Amino acid sequence: WLYSIRIFKFRTMVQRLFPVCVQKKLDGLTIVIYRNKAVTRGNGTKGEIVNFFPKKYDLSKNRSDYPVRGELVLTRSAFNQINEERQEQGLELYKNPRNAAAGIIRSIDKSPYIDHLIFVAYDLIDCPLTVEKKLAHIMERTDFDVIDNIIPKSAEDTIEIVPIEYEATKNDDVPIDGMVIK
Repeated sequence: WLYSIRIFKFRTMVQRLFPVCVQKKLDGLTIVIYRNKAVTRGNGTKGEIVNFFPKKYDLSKNRSDYPVRGELVLTRSAFNQINEERQEQGLELYKNPRNAAAGIIRSIDKSPYIDHLIFVAYDLIDCPLTVEKKLAHIMERTDFDVIDNIIPKSAEDTIEIVPIEYEATKNDDVPIDGMVIK
């Protein structure tokens, strides 16, 4: 009964907002990159400057006209590997991949685990383009990985896609904590 009411409200919302896209909500640390600088989301107004970034991403090659927002994540396999190393060294273990990613990127000194982090871009700030065009812009002008983007054909299709896609991510190496409808 309660599920039916939620689906009805969800269906009404989706029909009103359609067309939409569906993306995984990655469970990491939100980072904004503008030119060759990276900052955390911080308190929503003021973030912390990120001093070290994974070598895989050369921030000097960022040619985006807009700040790129994305998620810095640690895969489950990398998280397990790091905790095994830390256990062998007698160090405190990280509690979960999200907290580990935050701790690694915020290290005062460069963490030996920094290159285990993955940056996945999902938005351009203050950009008037559609979601699809924003992601294309990111792919063309940066070296960043980009979030998968699903474009449902209808509101009903959206309602079917969300739980299926969410269920399919349970065995993914990249942790997520929900689905986003834009």
